[in-house]
Amino acid sequence: MVRNPYCWTIEHQKDLLENDDQNLSKGKLFILCGIRKVYLNYYFTEDGNWRFYDRTYFIYENTRRLCFDIEEHETWSSKFNQMVECLYVPLMYQPEMVQDIKDKALLIVQENDTSKNISIIIDIVHRIPQTIANLYQDHDHEEANEGELGLIEEQVAMNLMTLEETRVFVPVIPTSKDAIEALEKVKVETLNVDKSFGETCMICLGKLLTKDIVELTRMPCKHMFHGDCIIQWLEKNHVCPLCRFRMPIDKEN
Repeated sequence: MVRNPYCWTIEHQKDLLENDDQNLSKGKLFILCGIRKVYLNYYFTEDGNWRFYDRTYFIYENTRRLCFDIEEHETWSSKFNQMVECLYVPLMYQPEMVQDIKDKALLIVQENDTSKNISIIIDIVHRIPQTIANLYQDHDHEEANEGELGLIEEQVAMNLMTLEETRVFVPVIPTSKDAIEALEKVKVETLNVDKSFGETCMICLGKLLTKDIVELTRMPCKHMFHGDCIIQWLEKNHVCPLCRFRMPIDKEN
């Protein structure tokens, strides 16, 4: 059974409608629902095992607002279905999510005065396992819950299955010093920020561009990273951490 990568909370927010309440007729249920991504960062240790490191949180990428009569219970399921569809939740995860949201929203309504307006906030989190460089073994680690660990285990198992099916095995061998020294250095001022790269260095997970960074390093596969980050990575490995492009290695390896 595939684990559900989505989790959510439903809370009654009493002061959400303070500014708008006077403009609404009474007996309304107001829903504010947002969805965001959380990357579960893990790395592989030298003995081949994996270890959870931390989470990278992103701001809400999509939100939806609903407002309807509290007494229209028969329409709640269809309205919540439309809501999660608009938030691009995959169909296989929608039934469980919609039923739980409906049940908890009904409990909130039953515990409050239905002659007044009731507001609810729904926070949906899409948890995504992500491998990172093993540069953090001596750093403080966050704790992962059972559900998060299960998602990572499934991802690791799927990756191993893919490697077996394609029979692709890339041993951990350092990149040659000459290849590292020959990496292209790119001045930030010459970049087309919108098209050349993403916002994050996928090795350290920090912002790719800050006011202190004037130069980035570009791999032959065109992926770009902080210079120090990619050098530390290539001194231990000869493949791109994003696309597995293979760099030259020394002959003795």
